Amino acid sequence: MFREEGIYPIQALKPDPLFEGLPDPFLVRESHYCEIKKLPPQFDLLATNENCPIQAMKHRERPLYGTQFHPEAYVEAYPHGRRILENFFKIAGIR
Repeated sequence: MFREEGIYPIQALKPDPLFEGLPDPFLVRESHYCEIKKLPPQFDLLATNENCPIQAMKHRERPLYGTQFHPEAYVEAYPHGRRILENFFKIAGIR
């Protein structure tokens, strides 16, 4: 069984406000055994990596995002998760 545990690079596949201000690839914390194998209906793929093809997705009509990685588990040495959270709060209208 493959386990993605640690800090991994993620490649954005299309521009999105969620990734504003981030390098490509960006580095975030991963901690999972399971993964989404197929995008749900009405979702677009936003980001990927070689271990887990569906790393981030967004609903086409609603303000819904999903990530396989854990942006909330950022550390000072790898702050990209913090930027993703800040961008998400901005999208949600939370300052």
